[in-house]
Amino acid sequence: MPNTYFERVFDAIQDGTPPVRHPPPRVRTCTRTARTPRYGARRSTPRDAHHAAVALTAADDPAWHLVDRDVTAEQLPTDRHLDGAVLERCRLRYADLSGLVTTSCRFLSCDLTGADLSGSDHTGTAFTNCRFDGARLSTARFAGCKLTGSEFTGVTTMGLVIEGGDWSYVNLHGVDLSGRRLVGLRLSHAELSEADLRGADLRGADLASAVLRGALLRDADLRDTELAGVRLADAELAGVHLDLAGAVRLAASLGAEVH
Repeated sequence: MPNTYFERVFDAIQDGTPPVRHPPPRVRTCTRTARTPRYGARRSTPRDAHHAAVALTAADDPAWHLVDRDVTAEQLPTDRHLDGAVLERCRLRYADLSGLVTTSCRFLSCDLTGADLSGSDHTGTAFTNCRFDGARLSTARFAGCKLTGSEFTGVTTMGLVIEGGDWSYVNLHGVDLSGRRLVGLRLSHAELSEADLRGADLRGADLASAVLRGALLRDADLRDTELAGVRLADAELAGVHLDLAGAVRLAASLGAEVH
């Protein structure tokens, strides 16, 4: 009886029978699959809630990006400075934002009703389609900001400073802007009915298609101001300063035919 493989092969050849071919050894591979929880998703814990709350604050990362959140003063950084933050549809109603400093931030469709923004400073920040109804804007400063489509009814504006920017389509109905320097400010299609603009400096501003029904413009400076589509006759104009183009526009709004 042959004992080795080679002896068995040799005997098979001598007998004229083919040798038995053994299949190659099988190589077993191990494929690791993701394990699924035995009892479903893990429940949230107080520790998870703590981390979620931390993620909403700007103490460590002033460049927020919050969507549909309630934001309070306690979540602001200690120095009250936001740089590049983005807040969409957030609610800051009656929040204490006094002294807040923003740079190149974006507030999109946010609700700042009744918020205290007194002494705040904003440079290159956008507040588009936001609500500022009843907000306190005393001594606040907006430099090169975009506030298109925002609502400002019933706001406090003592000491408010506006340095250029785009305030098109804003609602400033009845707002006191008397004596303000609004040089070069874009206010096209703005709602300025019954607004107090007495003594305001609007040189070079864009008031195209703005509504001035019942607005007070006594002693306001409208030289080099874009007045296309504006009915100046609807406003109180005693002592207003106009250039030739403005005078022609006024005459046309009064029904005169200018040749």
